[in-house]
Amino acid sequence: MIKKTLKINGVERILILDKDETLAQVLREHLLLTGCKIGCGEGHCGACNVIMNGKVTRSCIYKMSRVPDNAEITTIEGVGTISDMHPIQVAWMAYGCAQCGFCSPGFIISAKVLLDNNPSPTREEVRDWFNKQRNLCRCTGYKPLIDATMAAAAVMRGEMTKEDLVFKQTGDSIVGTNYIRPSAAQKVRLAAGWGKGQGRSTPAGTASRPLWSHSGGRPRTGTLPAGKSEAGIPGTISSPARNLPAAVPRLW
Repeated sequence: MIKKTLKINGVERILILDKDETLAQVLREHLLLTGCKIGCGEGHCGACNVIMNGKVTRSCIYKMSRVPDNAEITTIEGVGTISDMHPIQVAWMAYGCAQCGFCSPGFIISAKVLLDNNPSPTREEVRDWFNKQRNLCRCTGYKPLIDATMAAAAVMRGEMTKEDLVFKQTGDSIVGTNYIRPSAAQKVRLAAGWGKGQGRSTPAGTASRPLWSHSGGRPRTGTLPAGKSEAGIPGTISSPARNLPAAVPRLW
C-alpha cells in the first residue's frame, strides 16, 4: 500500500491505496468520480482521459505508482457546473455531440487541454489532436465533434457567447431543428446512467436489468459487461436482475 496526496478537481485528497491500481480505478471506485469511463481498458479509446498536471492522461492504464505526489488532476466533474457549464460542454450539447454520451467526458477533457494551449486551432489540428489522444466515438461520425470544438474556441476567444450556441425555439415544433436533447446536460458532465456508473446512484440492495434490443443482429443498448470494461457489450448478460420475477427494464 502507498500513500498519495493529490489535488483532484481543486480538492486535496489523501489516499491510501494499492500501487498497482490504475488512476481510473481510484477515481471511480475510491472517489466515485464515474465521469471517468473505462472503455477498452487498454488506453485505445480515450473514454478514460483526465487531465493530470495540464496534460491529457489515459487513466485506465496509468498505475498509481507513477502518479506524482501533489499531482493536480481534473476529471469531467471538475469542468464546469450544471449552472455554469464550460463553453466546450455547451457546444457539445448544441452540436448534438452527446448522443449515447459514453465518450463525451473523454472528448471534452481532450478538447479542453487543446484549447487551453491553442485557442485558435484549425479543423485539421482539432482532428489530429483527437487522433493523438486516442478519442473514439461510435455515434457522431466525428464532424459534429470538430464543429463543437471550433465553436467553443470562438466562445473562449470572446467572439461569441455560450448563449449564441444554444437553439432558441420560435415555433410549436422542434422537428428538424437543433433542439438540445434533454439528457445532454448530464452526459457532458458525467454521462450519468452509463454502465457501472448507474449502479453508484441506485439504492443499496436493488438490481436492474438493461432493456436489450437488436438492429441487424447488433445490440443497440449498453449493459454491464464482465471484467474490467464497462463499455463492451457481451454476448450474454449475467446479472441478479435476470432472476427477479418483476425486474423493470431500463434503457441505459
